Amino acid sequence: TKYQEVVMKDVMRQGVKRMLFEKRKTILQSAKDSMKTMLSGEVKKIRGPGFEQGDMATISQIENMQSRQFGKQVKLIKSIDMALERLNNGTYNICEECGGKIREKRLRAVPFTRYCRNCQEHYESRTLMASPSMHAL
Repeated sequence: TKYQEVVMKDVMRQGVKRMLFEKRKTILQSAKDSMKTMLSGEVKKIRGPGFEQGDMATISQIENMQSRQFGKQVKLIKSIDMALERLNNGTYNICEECGGKIREKRLRAVPFTRYCRNCQEHYESRTLMASPSMHAL
């Protein structure tokens, strides 16, 4: 019946919402831990006898990687927040680019996606074309 269909969709929506909140909580904790490590200067504490100039370059590289990882975590949290907002306003499975439906299989694989597979591929190809080529270096 129509009522059962509505109830089932609501149950699925609540399940997705719970999963997104859990994923957000996990990423947020990881981001906090990363930030705490970066701010504590823990990586720099590895200095000791025989510390050389090259070691400082390695420390700088590690801190840069930590910073990039933190940036990715923040971006992921924002994506999850946007997915939760779309879930609340009924546009969760609608592609932001073409307005078509995002397949359930894709949403299960990437629950915070904003685009259908075709639009995502198009977006990624535009992004790759806009970024400088490693071959030019």
